[in-house]
Amino acid sequence: MSLKNLIKGALINLKANKVRVFLTMLGIIIGISSVIVVLSIGDGLKANVISTTGETKANKINIGFYPNNYDQDISTLNPFRESDFTNLNKIEGVEKAEKPDALDLSEIVNDSISGEGKYLNKSSNIFAISHGDSFSYPELASGRYFESFDTANDVIVLKYETAKDFFATPEDAIGKALSIDSTMFEVIGVLRETDDIFSTDEDLVQQSSIDRITNVDIIQTNDTLSDIDIFISPGYDFDIVIANVIKSLEELHPQIDGNYEAYKASDVTKAFDSIISSITLFVSLITSISLFVGGIGVMNIMYVSVTERKREIGIRRAIGATPRDILLQFLLEAIFVTLIGGLLGIFFGFVLSQIAGLFMPFKPVLTIKSFIGASSVSIIVGIIFGIIPALKASKLDPIKAIYN
Repeated sequence: MSLKNLIKGALINLKANKVRVFLTMLGIIIGISSVIVVLSIGDGLKANVISTTGETKANKINIGFYPNNYDQDISTLNPFRESDFTNLNKIEGVEKAEKPDALDLSEIVNDSISGEGKYLNKSSNIFAISHGDSFSYPELASGRYFESFDTANDVIVLKYETAKDFFATPEDAIGKALSIDSTMFEVIGVLRETDDIFSTDEDLVQQSSIDRITNVDIIQTNDTLSDIDIFISPGYDFDIVIANVIKSLEELHPQIDGNYEAYKASDVTKAFDSIISSITLFVSLITSISLFVGGIGVMNIMYVSVTERKREIGIRRAIGATPRDILLQFLLEAIFVTLIGGLLGIFFGFVLSQIAGLFMPFKPVLTIKSFIGASSVSIIVGIIFGIIPALKASKLDPIKAIYN
């Protein structure tokens, strides 16, 4: 019997039992939909991470210093000096060596005009701005808080812990100047010490409607560098160049107690990608349990079909159909049930993922890989759970099948 006739016969039999076939498909639809939603969210998250880090130059490597004594103040070690850049720029394969990108404060100032609260956290600097007329003044240990006329001044209010790090008492801080990104800020106030054990260094000080960055939580008051950026020239091996850079730094700072380490932005992206993929795979395996349940449903309905169609099987065998023909027909019916259910599951899964994306900060993505994978899984489920009923049908004795 030709494959065309087998396919045609399988479709006719499925069409004759529409309701039963649809109910059998439900398990497959639910299982595939669940997997597609999880995969779409996972792929969307990975795409978001890649796009976020993609702006970082691919040839940029960050070199950081980590003291052996973690409690030691890195500013006392001075692991990087201005003179280091001259030596590093002479290393073969180094396009340029420079300080890490400075904070672009102008963007935050411009954003504040829109009335939306913003903050930026980089290294050990935290800047915050709160645009609005309603706010509560924090309690001060000394000095004053921001006033409207401060829009024309470079002034800051320090946290109590920050003031203690740089001055003997909070009172000593008032009127003193601190350098932040080459700009001198006058200290006008110090917040009261807090006993809140849940407070962190990321508690941001609020300020009134001031269209300037005049609010600092944590600051650096010296030019100590804790890391530098190295740009690799095209065509050079990253590992070799970085090894030479670290060797040069160790020679320039022979007495320093610590280690220089390098990392690429792509390494962070790969790490996130690996974590997201692992989580996505784990959740997909859990949701695929419903596919197993759906497969059991397919097996059950195929057994029922074999029992109901014994006479048909006997007659077909009597007029020349081989056991292989019977096997293929029932197997094709099982595959069609799961494949159609899988395609519907992919559609509903995509729709559900897009709806879920409306409530997430990134857009779920349905990749070709996920589509092909889900379709393949549907076919495999049909083969696995349809093969046993199909084998049973192919082994029926024609005479017994006709008269039973």
